[in-house]
Order: sequence, then C-alpha cells, then structure tokens
Amino acid sequence: MKKKATFFKSVLEEVKKISITDIVEEYVTVKRNPYSDNDAHCPFHADESFGSFKLNDEMNIYKCFSCGEGGNGIRFVMEMEKIEYKEAVMKIAYMHNIVTKSQAEAYFEGVSGDTKVRPVERKARAKSDDVVDKASVEVLDGLFSAFMDTCTLSDAHQEILKGRGLSDEEIQVGGFFTFPEASQDFLLRFYKTMAERGLDSQELKHVPGFVTADHYGEMKNGQKKYLYVFTNKKGIGIPVRNSNGQVVGIQIRQDDVDKDQKRYTWFSSTYAQHKNIYKHGTPAGAPLHTTYSNGERFNNVVFITEGIFKSIAISRHFGSTAISLQGVGNFQEIVEELNGIEKKQGEIKYIFVAHDADMVENVNVFLHLKKLVNQIKEAFPHIKFYNAMWDESYGKGIDDLIHNQETARLKRVDMDEFMAAYDSIIEPLEKAYQKKIRNIDKNVIRTVVQEKVFKLFMTA
Repeated sequence: MKKKATFFKSVLEEVKKISITDIVEEYVTVKRNPYSDNDAHCPFHADESFGSFKLNDEMNIYKCFSCGEGGNGIRFVMEMEKIEYKEAVMKIAYMHNIVTKSQAEAYFEGVSGDTKVRPVERKARAKSDDVVDKASVEVLDGLFSAFMDTCTLSDAHQEILKGRGLSDEEIQVGGFFTFPEASQDFLLRFYKTMAERGLDSQELKHVPGFVTADHYGEMKNGQKKYLYVFTNKKGIGIPVRNSNGQVVGIQIRQDDVDKDQKRYTWFSSTYAQHKNIYKHGTPAGAPLHTTYSNGERFNNVVFITEGIFKSIAISRHFGSTAISLQGVGNFQEIVEELNGIEKKQGEIKYIFVAHDADMVENVNVFLHLKKLVNQIKEAFPHIKFYNAMWDESYGKGIDDLIHNQETARLKRVDMDEFMAAYDSIIEPLEKAYQKKIRNIDKNVIRTVVQEKVFKLFMTA
C-alpha cells in the first residue's frame, strides 16, 4: 500500500505541473492571448462568446465570471467527466503521458507493478516580483488622477460620449479622457505632474496598468529607481470612482475590437505575468463605481446596475445615487460601498436593481442577483429591495429606456416576490432536462421565464 501511495503522490506532483490551458484545451477550444489570461467558451453554461471564462497559467486556475465555476485542472476534469479526485488525476496523467494506460488501470486495481512516472517539464512561470500588491485607495487616487490630468479628450471621443447621452458637464466631471500612447513626451509630462504634486513615481509599482523592467532601472542616491510604462490602448479612458469620489481604477472603452473581444477592458498590469521582461504592476480587479445625483431628490434610494454609463443616466434621470457593477458577478465590495454612501448622504431605505432585460434568458444573471441581494440583506436588513423590469422590446438596458424617453414602461417589482417566482421554475426545468439550470438551452429558459415569471409581474 505504501508503494501505491508513493506512486500516486509522484503522479500528482507531475499533474500539478501541467498548465490549466493545456488541460482545458483537451476539452474545449482555447484562445491564447500573449498579454493576458487565455480565453475559452465556458463548458459549464450556455456560453457563446469569449470573455467570461479565463485561464490563468500563472496561478494554474480557471474561472468563469458569468456562472462562477472555477478551480484547478483536476477540478475541471472532475466536473467535465463527473469522476472522483483520484480518477481525475490519473485521467490527466494518462492524457499527458505521465503514466501509461496500464499503469493507471493497475493503480485502481490495487496492483503495484510499474511505478515509474514520466516527469513533466514545468513551464516557465513569472518571476516573484512580476505582480505585487495593489496600492492603498489614497495612492491609487493620487497617481491615477495625475495620469488622467496629463491626458486630453479628443473631439472624436467627446462625440462618442455625447452620443451616449452625456452632457459637457458630465463629461468634465467624470474625467473621461483619450487613452494616450506611452511616448517619451507623454511620460515626461506625466512624471512632471507627479513631481509637482509631491507624488512618488515608484509607487506606480503598486498601481494597475503600470509595469517596468530591469533595463528601465538606474541607481540614484544609492537606490534603484525605475521608469514605469504602460501598454498602448486606443480608446476612451473611464475613471472608476468609489463612494468617496476617489479614482480606484480605469476602464478603457476600446475603439476597435474583434468579434470575440469585449468593448470594455481594464487598465491592468496582468500582462507582466506573460512577458519575462516586465516586472511589478498589479491586476485591476473589478472595483465598483458610484455616481451621485446633482440634486437631492431621493437620497434614500440607490440603484444598482451594470456599466458606468448606465449609472450616470440613472443618477441624472431619477435623481438618486447609482452603483455600477463592472460585471454582474463583481459585487464583493458592495457592502463597503453602501456604507460609504450612507456616511455621505444618510440612511438608505430602498434599493432598485436594474440589470439588463436579457435576464429573461440568462439565468446566470439571476443567480448572481440572488447572491447580491442576500449579501446586502445580511448587512442592511432594513433595506427594501425592488427589481426594475421592462419589456426588452423597449431597450436592452435601462439607459436605453431613459434615452428613448420610455421610462414609463418600467415596473417596480418586489424583489422577494420576483426571486421566489424565478426560483420556482428552476427545479422543474432541471428535472425535466436532467441538467443543471446553467446548462439548459437559453431559448428554453427564455420561454419558461416569459410565461411563468415576467408575464406574472408585467401584466399585474
């Protein structure tokens, strides 16, 4: 038995060396990206485009930001094959020539024969100083603001923002800018701005978007000082501000994207993990954005939506505060953000969730909605929740209704009643199709939700 245990331990050590991309690629098509995590279509829900299912070879994990599935390579095979842990380990080992088929079969038969394991060459990983901890909110705000103030906004990008319904004042207050090239001229002006404000440029080590390299460093006064640069992107820079108005991240609305690319991306340093010449920097995460109304009509009301442009439109039209999630599943900091809002303008009594109307077919949005509501209720049991609903024919997002002057189409639905109605269809569907709800065809879900949930409230 000891020999058998030693054999399995050796196999496991070699299996853990295999990149998550190489494991997943045996099952689904992978899109390899030179400067960021690799992409694939998520096999655990009805995924039809790249963007939500990420493969991080540095940490050797996968994560779907739509349905929430995640783990390492062994976990992935367990879920795909519906097998136990040791079976998955041996399956991977056989698929990657660590063991032979007869060795794998002998292990489960309790036979201790050939126990030689073929070693796997571990792929090069990023250096330990490639990615570091993110700076404090105060440092992020100072350095991001200096970066933004060194930029300008092109006429073309201003017209795009106006086309989204933003006024000149909203564009100015929002701090939107044309994302710059990392030219020598721009970097000189940026470093001058930091110096004038008494900011330490070396803190860029901890700011998403900025990286350096050994050949960018030089000794000054006995210390090595680095020049920090950033990757070139073409698009509109969108500051992400927390409830205190501090800039905690920057999104980029890219000018040109391929069919399978997302329009919005983060100013992030994750590409430092994939290029050996780069070091320092940190991932952007997915910080929340809070938009306050200019007026004081409804200080006790907060809307939660997805997308900064939606939050601006809501705040302007309804006279209330709006929080933007950068992805429906990215609400980990929501309680902290609500606490900040209450400190600024008093007790919150009502929350309206205004996700896009396509929740009728995307059950993952509903599952994230439940988690969001339950998380807030634990911290704020007094808050009354409503779901903002409308017919999708009038617009996908709530900003479409606002721009088209169709807000009279909105229905205010008690959130508990809505969630109970939606929950009631899940178990029957799973029994009927013998699948988890995430894996059932979205057209089937759309039909049932329309009949059993949306009609119930929209015709009331």
